[in-house]
Amino acid sequence: MNQNPTIAHQLVADIRQMIDESRIAASQFVNARLTLLYWSVGKRINEEILGNERAEYGRQIVASLSRQLELEYGKEYSEKNLRRAMQFQQVFPDFEIVVSLMRQLTWSVSGRVHHRVFADRTAETKTASVCPILPQTARTQKGVEV
Repeated sequence: MNQNPTIAHQLVADIRQMIDESRIAASQFVNARLTLLYWSVGKRINEEILGNERAEYGRQIVASLSRQLELEYGKEYSEKNLRRAMQFQQVFPDFEIVVSLMRQLTWSVSGRVHHRVFADRTAETKTASVCPILPQTARTQKGVEV
């Protein structure tokens, strides 16, 4: 059975494209869900800490929580990452903004981007626009690598 090489190459190319498109769609879905998860985790921790206004209590809560979560879920829930989630939620307190950006702002990117947004909002105008920041994630601002 002799196959036409052109048809065979096109078939392989078509299937490769289908696989690549499906992988991209799956990773976008996972990234969007992780972004929402980390925002929600940050919100929940912030609510707990703000409910008891002592700073030492907050440090203890985050340290204890991270130890417990790391045992079950791994280093993704380290104290440093939990603090990033808290900061991410503080920078973007409006859930609707996070939802509208979740396809563009993956968690791996948001970990870098939110530092720049946070610096902009606290040090300058507190009204930083999110959209212009996304293409600038490789830049450094105010000594903070983003």
